[in-house]
Amino acid sequence: MKPSGRTRALLLPAALLAAGCVGPDRRATGPDRPGAPTVWNFTDPAAPLTAAAGKAVLSYWDPLAGGWGAARTSFGSASAFGLPLIDGKDFQVMRVPAAKPAEGYSVKHQEAPNGMFRRQGYVSNYTLVFDLLVPPAPRATYTSLLQADPTNRSDSEFLLDDRDAPAIGASGSYFGELKPGVWHRIAVVVQAAIGTGGTGQLQRFIDGVFVGGTRTPDDGPLNRWALGPEFLLFADDDGDTGEMFVKSILFTGRMLSMDEIRALGGPSSQGALVAGPAALPIRRLAKRRMEIVGHRGGYACCAPENALESIESAFNHGADHVEVDVRLSADGVAVLMHDRGVERVTDGTGRVSDMTLSELQRLDAGTAFSSEFAGVRVPTLADALRVARGRGRLLLDIKSADAGIPIARALKDAGAPPSAVWFSRNVDAAEFSDYRRRVPGAEMLWGDPPATLDDAGFAPLKALGITGFDVDITSASREFVDAAHARGMNVLAFTLLDPPEMLRAAEMGLDGVETDYPDVLDALMPERVRPRVPPGGYFSLPAQGCPAQGQFNDDHFRQLSGPEGSDFNRLIRGGAPTASGLACLQKMGVTDIIDLRDKGEGDEEAEASAARALGLSYRRFPMTTTGGTQKKNGCAELDGADVARNRESVIAAAKFIGERLKSPSQGKVFVHCAHGKDRTGLMLGVYRLQSGGYSKDEVASEMKSYRYKPYCALERVWEGY
Repeated sequence: MKPSGRTRALLLPAALLAAGCVGPDRRATGPDRPGAPTVWNFTDPAAPLTAAAGKAVLSYWDPLAGGWGAARTSFGSASAFGLPLIDGKDFQVMRVPAAKPAEGYSVKHQEAPNGMFRRQGYVSNYTLVFDLLVPPAPRATYTSLLQADPTNRSDSEFLLDDRDAPAIGASGSYFGELKPGVWHRIAVVVQAAIGTGGTGQLQRFIDGVFVGGTRTPDDGPLNRWALGPEFLLFADDDGDTGEMFVKSILFTGRMLSMDEIRALGGPSSQGALVAGPAALPIRRLAKRRMEIVGHRGGYACCAPENALESIESAFNHGADHVEVDVRLSADGVAVLMHDRGVERVTDGTGRVSDMTLSELQRLDAGTAFSSEFAGVRVPTLADALRVARGRGRLLLDIKSADAGIPIARALKDAGAPPSAVWFSRNVDAAEFSDYRRRVPGAEMLWGDPPATLDDAGFAPLKALGITGFDVDITSASREFVDAAHARGMNVLAFTLLDPPEMLRAAEMGLDGVETDYPDVLDALMPERVRPRVPPGGYFSLPAQGCPAQGQFNDDHFRQLSGPEGSDFNRLIRGGAPTASGLACLQKMGVTDIIDLRDKGEGDEEAEASAARALGLSYRRFPMTTTGGTQKKNGCAELDGADVARNRESVIAAAKFIGERLKSPSQGKVFVHCAHGKDRTGLMLGVYRLQSGGYSKDEVASEMKSYRYKPYCALERVWEGY
């Protein structure tokens, strides 16, 4: 581990660069706008350090005036240095030598201060990209990339750890792998902040792929990654430098988004002016489908936290739900704000609780993150609910006492049902009781595992109406998750940043995770198919947690929901249950099992016997998928008897469900086929059409999102509605 030593700090598509517009900037454009990139490609023999685009200035850093830079830095073609070509094409490169402590390269970036340390005159948010090659051997233990201290009196901020396979990181947190002797594109995206309240981020990418993210640690009044007017490249106070070859460097005074970095892909023979999209390689499949909950407004890595823009981006980048922080204004309006004060994220000063809604909404809540978000306003909870409507739920991290009435008012103003929110953490039992009274029907999540993982440990929480948990990932364990699932309770965890941690969470069986990077987690779970949630909402979190067979809809039994007062929330869907799954369903309040599998497809007798032993009703309404997947020419060869039989089963099952749910005292009904996708989707889709007033397009979207496949024997039934 290379210690910090201090207590203080892309290559873009040509069309975007030429337009001077990188990302979704809604205001200033052109090469001199805030955050416009500077690119160095080292192609001018007479002035190789001159930028190809942008206003930043690169020069030799030579405090001893020894003339080291021009004497020891070399420029030439890749072929002349005996280096591999890219795409079969030659190009110009800069050879960077192993520098001494008083040697390096200076960048005077000329960016306006931004982010958390803007008032101190520092650039807090920025992106730095390198196309570089590390020689195979010998290599130094560490090789410096970025030195934020322009005097080079302390450790570098970003280094390559070369002890085994080169990785990129800082202060002991290294991610990814660079192959020596191979060209790579490295990107570091920085949001300098203080502690957890500042949500500072250090993101690392190799060849367009996110390889790891960490919080910026609380290093005192000025974070070590914040940049003054000048910073250094390839310099380190104790000589942790090494030879490398650099094709291009890009610097911009803003955080490039995940999509922008992905679009950069790997290194290009033409450097920073050209980049092609790169597919994200999948390291492995997660064993369980997890719901993705965007943190602090959903997309806090790449948009202002708790802003409507962040919520919108989160849903667009793979989030199923969004976590927000709720405080009360002086006039009792629920607004989105993490801190007690507004200083960190706005251009104002003072406490949220001392300011009226009108005063809060006069503040600029975007520029502190990046100039491209200038003019973003502090949103109300009602505003956020409107943005989330039909897309997912809001997880409320409530920071103010006595928020029950304002939250209820926000739900009413937005026309949202109580099921549109969860209540989470940081509240005591009395407050939970008040929230249940003010917002009946909303789910309540507890912030810590119970003292013991037995019935005695869970009983007090269930008595409070707690339906699940939202815990720090360090408090989660497989034993805790399994114990919660056995009692019909969900488990979410916060806040995951790097891919290995995300995959460990999936292995742990968590039902959902909070992350600033919903698109990264989404890419690591390609088997996920996000449901489109129609207005009014259909589904809660997937995890009712009962064990089953382990494929997509098998893995969790999914609780349906619908408009307030409907009976849809007494329907559960899933794959064929195991014996332990049936026992768990019983604990969830299920009284009826509906099996849609065809005769001989499974051991229906064993399931029926196990269900009845638990006091559950078991009914079969057999359906078939004979006929295969529908082709271009339709299902002309399909046996009409199969279609007729499926139609009869659907009609009979729908009638049975309707009759069972007529009684308020009747328990829940569990519907399944083999995997809870095709026959189950058709059955429940038809039931929605008949009972819920949903459009066929809405229901079809729901069916497809849970992997409904248009088998001919099913599609012919569906066509009749």
